Amino acid sequence: MTVDFKYHSRPGEVKKGIRASVSAKYEDGKLKIAVSRCSKKDVFTKRIGGVIADGRLSHKRYYTQVPLGHCDIKIFLHVAREVIKGLAKDSVVVRPDKISMISLPKEEEKQTAPVGA
Repeated sequence: MTVDFKYHSRPGEVKKGIRASVSAKYEDGKLKIAVSRCSKKDVFTKRIGGVIADGRLSHKRYYTQVPLGHCDIKIFLHVAREVIKGLAKDSVVVRPDKISMISLPKEEEKQTAPVGA
């Protein structure tokens, strides 16, 4: 089953002022994430950022993939915020083979162990 998620950063969420849109889908035990990011000179627009991130997701131009046993909105929001924090240090927004191990809040760790672990 495929589940789709979307998230747009808020002003001031990242210290460097980066605004980003995150599109993701959960399938085959992985949360597959694509992003679009504005430069400091760009005017952030949710619609345009969402279209870019959705296009990258549909063309499998992922920023990262996170192995999870299941994914709900709470887990996705945590992962999306961590990804946006990482964008402050990373200038590349497409890394199709990147696999991330993102620490989840304690109450979620037991429920999200990768299948077969």
